[in-house]
Amino acid sequence: MAGCDGSDPREALPFKAYSIASASMEPNFSPNERLMAWRIEETDLARGDVVIVRSDRGEDYIMRLVALPGDTVQMVEGQIVLNDTLIEQQPAGRHSWTETNPVTKEERKREAALFHERLPESGAAYSVIDTGSTAGDNTSKVTLGEGEFFMLGDNRDHSADSRYSPIQRRLGIVRGEQITRRIDLDSIIR
Repeated sequence: MAGCDGSDPREALPFKAYSIASASMEPNFSPNERLMAWRIEETDLARGDVVIVRSDRGEDYIMRLVALPGDTVQMVEGQIVLNDTLIEQQPAGRHSWTETNPVTKEERKREAALFHERLPESGAAYSVIDTGSTAGDNTSKVTLGEGEFFMLGDNRDHSADSRYSPIQRRLGIVRGEQITRRIDLDSIIR
């Protein structure tokens, strides 16, 4: 998603339209889908929320909030370990999608294992995809400080999320003020 500098008067509105720019939230959100996001207070955030996060570079990302301040979180063999409890993934078949290279515009077919997962104290289960073993499948355990949040993309192996440092042009651990809006899951235009 393209970033903005905050001078846009639409930023003051309680809602804002967004267009999905990448496959990082497949299979739940696909590129070019449009959705509405509402302003949210940090105190109203919950595990499982899909939110808009503003990176330190001013770019907007759509991500799933998986860990709250005070939580410990780690990835072990591609699965979330939250507060020393493994978040189970139920096999749900396969998922296929098409990725387009932003430079060459060349399209590439992708396929991955599909799983359903549910975070504690969150709403309904959601789907995640796993293309196989990647560097982000195993991380060190992190304890989040006050005002810190941990985000993941649902397309775990193709997401620039909290597993990776902002130095690597990724999102890193997110501060509460970076979370600008929560997605209205009923607003998606497919």
